[in-house]
Amino acid sequence: MGDTLIERLLALLMLAAPLSVAAQTFSLPEMGDSSREILGAGEENRLGRAIFENFLSSGVVIEDPALQQYIESVGHQVATNAFSDTGGYVFFLVNDRSINAFALPGGYIGVNTGLLIATRTESELAGVLAHELAHVTQRHIARGIEDQTRMKVPKAAAMLAGILLASQGGADAGAAAVSGMMAADLQHQINFTRRHESEADRVGVELLVKSGYDPEGLPDFFQRLYEASRAYGTNVPEFLRTHPVEARRISETRDRIAQLGAAGKRRADPLDYHVAQARALVLSTQSNSTLAARFEGAISSGSNRDVAGQRYGMALSQLRAGDMAGARAETNRLLQSYPEYLPFLLLSAEIDLRSGQPDQALERYQEAAKIYPGDYTLALNQGTALIEVGRYKSAMNLLREQLQPNILRTGAYAMFARAARGAGLISESHASMAEYYALRGDVRQAIEQTELALSAADTTPYHRSRLQAQLETLRNRAAEDET
Repeated sequence: MGDTLIERLLALLMLAAPLSVAAQTFSLPEMGDSSREILGAGEENRLGRAIFENFLSSGVVIEDPALQQYIESVGHQVATNAFSDTGGYVFFLVNDRSINAFALPGGYIGVNTGLLIATRTESELAGVLAHELAHVTQRHIARGIEDQTRMKVPKAAAMLAGILLASQGGADAGAAAVSGMMAADLQHQINFTRRHESEADRVGVELLVKSGYDPEGLPDFFQRLYEASRAYGTNVPEFLRTHPVEARRISETRDRIAQLGAAGKRRADPLDYHVAQARALVLSTQSNSTLAARFEGAISSGSNRDVAGQRYGMALSQLRAGDMAGARAETNRLLQSYPEYLPFLLLSAEIDLRSGQPDQALERYQEAAKIYPGDYTLALNQGTALIEVGRYKSAMNLLREQLQPNILRTGAYAMFARAARGAGLISESHASMAEYYALRGDVRQAIEQTELALSAADTTPYHRSRLQAQLETLRNRAAEDET
């Protein structure tokens, strides 16, 4: 019985300790590698998903569809051009202004908004993602867990208590624990070696070259953090705590780039990068009126080469601060230069919607849909407008095409449920919310919503049969989670 308790304690600890192994063993796994016996690929995937579900429930994951699509596009460009199978990677943003990135078991790659904002080029961002992907491809997480099994139970229990406290403390407590203790204290428990990080740098540089990014982005970012670290004192950015940087490491990375014949191949940054940076800054800032003034100052001074991104940030800040006239003026300027660029079209339609002009917003969405058919971010924005004007069935028809079993696309299920309820389809509304919770790993809520769907007066015999089967599956899943 004691051994079982220890094993379960360590297993739970591993659920909460992905960041602690984000820079561990990088030697290529060999046949007979003992880490495979401790944590196989299937178990690693289950661990990663469980951790990520905890992140979602803690409220730290940014679920803004525009930002999510952007970070996915960069991550998958790095992965697609380097690996034959990229379906298992999940890239996401964490609402935390500290500079950090990390890899979870199973290919979940997280980036703090602070790191996205701190980069100066898209290749720097891609470099960080490539570095974290290298951690995953070397299966260092399983090997790190092998090392962790030697941890003494009292220490494991103490660390686990902190995790459990965070998971029970609501969104604020969970966010603080995930961003702080999990990203710092747990990861810092494992000693890093130059060989470990050097291997990740080498593989990361190769991924950048293969995917068409400027490989100098990785050492450039490290160089700036290294130079700035001297001014931080004890308040070192989290990325430097979990990814120690020194001059020799930067030099070795640049040497590797030269060996690949990729030095000096600079790459122009796309508008998407600057817009994503500006959006991340706005969405993670409380005082939008002050931020709008900052953007305006940067534009006036001409100190920033990316005027379009600055104008977008200014317009979005003005919108969030309630300055509709200012937001409209800046957005119109942007559309003069980029009349078919989706983020600017969506911003213009949102201004219409917030200004009490939903019909005009819907016209803009319909025009945008001709250029970007099936776009997820566009569909959610358009669905919101349709719901606001009471066109619930139209919203359902639009959103039904976006319903897919993707943990990062659950917003479509929640919005579909709103539309269904507005249309008086109570059973369908609850069924959609059940899917929403099931995809996010909240089985208890999924069961509750399924039961509500079954008890609704408008449930048809066909849907009743399907819901009963779904309820049985959910209950079995809940029973497995408890064992």
